[in-house]
Amino acid sequence: MATVGQVQAQGDCLNTIQFLSVTPPSDGSLSQFTTCVFFEEYTEITGVVAGANYEVGVNNGGYITVREGTFDGPVIGQGSGLVAVTPTISGAIYAHFNASDMCTTATGSCNTATVQWLLDCVFPEATLDFDVDCELFEFYINVDVISTGDANTVDVTYESLFGFIETVPGVGVGVTTVGPFIIGDIVDLYVAHETDPICTLSFIEQQPILDCPISINCGGSAASFSHCYGNNEISYWTYEANGPGTLLLEFLSGTIESSNFDVLTIYDGVDNTGPVLFVHNTFSTLDLSGLSVSTTTGFLHMELTTDGVVNCVDGDLSQWNWTVICLDCILPVVNATVVDDCLNNQFSIELDVLS
Repeated sequence: MATVGQVQAQGDCLNTIQFLSVTPPSDGSLSQFTTCVFFEEYTEITGVVAGANYEVGVNNGGYITVREGTFDGPVIGQGSGLVAVTPTISGAIYAHFNASDMCTTATGSCNTATVQWLLDCVFPEATLDFDVDCELFEFYINVDVISTGDANTVDVTYESLFGFIETVPGVGVGVTTVGPFIIGDIVDLYVAHETDPICTLSFIEQQPILDCPISINCGGSAASFSHCYGNNEISYWTYEANGPGTLLLEFLSGTIESSNFDVLTIYDGVDNTGPVLFVHNTFSTLDLSGLSVSTTTGFLHMELTTDGVVNCVDGDLSQWNWTVICLDCILPVVNATVVDDCLNNQFSIELDVLS
């Protein structure tokens, strides 16, 4: 009799209950992706490369059937405990876990499962950083090759959002600088093993975090800005007064999630070392409408950091809209104190003009 959730046969097991979708680590390390798979489930293993070698394992004497293409696709390998497979197509393979080659099931205890990409090469190691030239409106990428893996050299290839692709071949250990790129460009960069393209480091959608000041002409009209923020974002805006006067930033509309998750801070200065003029510290969604800050030091710097859920891009929050103007005057500085007069059911406001 067939057990619910799977179809019995001699080998070639086929379960119909999916448990997890995982991707083998690209560096070839062993991944223990669960400690509790039941012998009636299958796991989707994504990101596999045709012709590459993989091993799927399970403890407690479990029987593994690996299919490719779809969960019920052709069998490319099976056996007890540890199974090596070589996919014929790129995409996904499906590991079906059973108690025996009779495709029996068992749900009384958890079982540990692993997957590993068996590489024939050693990945290079590299890091990136940026040099930004605000005056020329361009940036460079510094590729620091820490190790070439088991190759003598690596090839550094980069592709610009604006369409050009270039390769720097024969790169050894040390820093190689590529560019310039126009500010606003987004670059995909690859550090490739010289003989085995599988061992390629990928740095996708690279661009510097910009804090180039935006010049605001004093005595001119207000400049308008907008931003719809997404997940895991770090954004900067810096404004510079072009002439003597008062920089005034005012929000017209927009919302931000609780400061437990997303934080907006505005500083009096060119970066985040200046005095804090505003920090979002409420524990609920905040409407930024009407928020305004000003400074006479010549610079305003605004920073945003967000978490991985609830954002404007997905429609959870509304887009920010704000203006920045440089008034060709110095705003007065006044302290206001509310004085209660409970006996007469009234109050007054005392003003202390500081400047």
